[in-house]
Amino acid sequence: MTSALRLLVDHPDLFRWDTGLDRADYIEARYTVGSQLDGETTAVAMAMEQSAAITAIRGYVEPDALMRASTVRVLSVDALDAPAMSDIAPYDGDPAQHDPARARLWRIALAIPLRLLPARPTQLLNGVVGDMPRYGFITRFRLEALAFPESGFGPGPGFGVAGLRQRFDVPRGPLLCRPQRPAVGIDIDTMARLNHDVLVGGCHLVKDCELQAFADDEAFAAHVRAMAASRDAAADRAGEKKGYIASLVCEPDELASRLQIAHDAGVDGVLLAPMLQGLGTLAWVAKQGGMPILAHTSCSELFTRHPGWGIAPTLLNAIFECYGADMVIAPGGFGDDGIAGEWSQPGATAAPRALPLLQGGKQPAGLAAYRRAIGGDDYVLNVASWLDVHQDGVEAAARAFRAAIDTQA
Repeated sequence: MTSALRLLVDHPDLFRWDTGLDRADYIEARYTVGSQLDGETTAVAMAMEQSAAITAIRGYVEPDALMRASTVRVLSVDALDAPAMSDIAPYDGDPAQHDPARARLWRIALAIPLRLLPARPTQLLNGVVGDMPRYGFITRFRLEALAFPESGFGPGPGFGVAGLRQRFDVPRGPLLCRPQRPAVGIDIDTMARLNHDVLVGGCHLVKDCELQAFADDEAFAAHVRAMAASRDAAADRAGEKKGYIASLVCEPDELASRLQIAHDAGVDGVLLAPMLQGLGTLAWVAKQGGMPILAHTSCSELFTRHPGWGIAPTLLNAIFECYGADMVIAPGGFGDDGIAGEWSQPGATAAPRALPLLQGGKQPAGLAAYRRAIGGDDYVLNVASWLDVHQDGVEAAARAFRAAIDTQA
């Protein structure tokens, strides 16, 4: 048994919900957990791990009012009928008892004091996940949902649905975007020409690839200025607004200068990878204002793809939205089957909310399914393959895809 579990006998009441407490002082977190232990013991151990691992040290620590206001509390524990089998091997205790078939699956809700989550993006995941998955008796762990307070947790999207539609001058229908690919092995002039031609054909915007790397600020500036110039030339030729999103996937000490370079070059948005660069980076850029943010999934699917381990993709996107993302990327092949999923239609008059970006082999024939899945046309289509292999070339392909969008809208 772990040291924390040996101490459960001391003050277990400090880790169970007390009706005398005010729910407004807590954020509710819901988990699906596979455990070798019973649900109540598992839940209390999780609560201890994320707050006070010990509640009494003679001469130093007492279970007083401050301690009582600082501990994570168990709200509910429910057994699930689904099997708890996992590829994660348990450890601790008697190895002879490590039978995967012993594990049970539990739905656990914890109340986490807001005083432990001081509206700081880095502290959020540290507080609601932290070291809980390290427990040797836990064989599955997924953070499923968070009940965010109505205010005080992050800046939220600076533009949202209505703001993005206005910025890109697309009053209805999905926004058609082509990502830069190949991201390596071609020069700036070729990238600019490729962007220009798909924009002239009908794409509303283009974006950098997260894999593009720049040796220094001068190289980055040369790139974004060339892409912005090709966007402007395409807008002049097409007679409509066009957009370009620049990648800010870079080192922390490069971020401020590159954001300024992007702003000065007149880019229409920036791309960040929050699970690579940190939620704090996302929130910081959002607070600078003036620039829509696309939250990229680089490294994110390490946390979201396995159904029994990590963070629910819907929740992770909600966290990105909370801390300033205006566009978030839907998981995998979302939308292809037309089954309603993570996003209901917010509508252009709703409060600022992130637009989902759909990718992964999207094509004109799927537009009706994408609309059903989203519940409307408030989304971005990130399309490359269908355009790149079209027999008539990328400009004609973009024109055909755009015609299908306009016809549906």
